[in-house]
Amino acid sequence: MDMTLKELLIQDWQDWEIQEKMFLVSSLFIENLINDVSGKFSFLKDQSRDHQEEYTQMFKDFIGKILNLLPVYLPYSDKLVEVLDFVEFKDPFHIFKQKIKIFC
Repeated sequence: MDMTLKELLIQDWQDWEIQEKMFLVSSLFIENLINDVSGKFSFLKDQSRDHQEEYTQMFKDFIGKILNLLPVYLPYSDKLVEVLDFVEFKDPFHIFKQKIKIFC
């Protein structure tokens, strides 16, 4: 995706147009469900296209709701969250010390 985290967080993931643009089409969603989660979902391949669409739309709505709530429950702009990257030891020492102070 060519979007920043901030842009992703302000999307309305429950909006149908956003889902159409950003989520997998039903056939690929079902294929991934079968291959990555469980072969038990293979019965979906035998269902009508309308049934497949209805089934995947339920998940798109659920995932959309979760994505919309991420900024509420995971405060990405919180100062503490911002300094947690100190564990990567990528900053110069003086910045590392500042982040440790904020974290503490």
